[in-house]
Amino acid sequence: MQRFLNEYSKINKAASTYEKDLSMKANLEETLKGMPLDKITSNAIVSYKNKRLTEGAAQNTVKNELGMLRNALNIAQHIWKWIRENPFSGLKLGLKANELDRWLNPEEEKYVAEIEKSIYN
Repeated sequence: MQRFLNEYSKINKAASTYEKDLSMKANLEETLKGMPLDKITSNAIVSYKNKRLTEGAAQNTVKNELGMLRNALNIAQHIWKWIRENPFSGLKLGLKANELDRWLNPEEEKYVAEIEKSIYN
């Protein structure tokens, strides 16, 4: 994972995204530390997902963490040729992005009302 962060994430991503990747790496390592890439299985990924959700992590957080792992494994497979198959292949995790219930603030409400007034009058 460290090679992915140094050779891919740090170079190809914005600094703020790289910092998020470092944080996600810490969560992933709690469960997968010491596990060689070719030993990470679909079962290990599902176990990680279930563990994080049970701990109270949001689905979107777990989705992002596993997205980074998937990306790292894709690079390990296609660029570094370290693994033959990505354990994410064909795996459906069923994680959803967080839904936001957003309301207009008074300024936005006023703006929308003015636009509506100009269109319909």
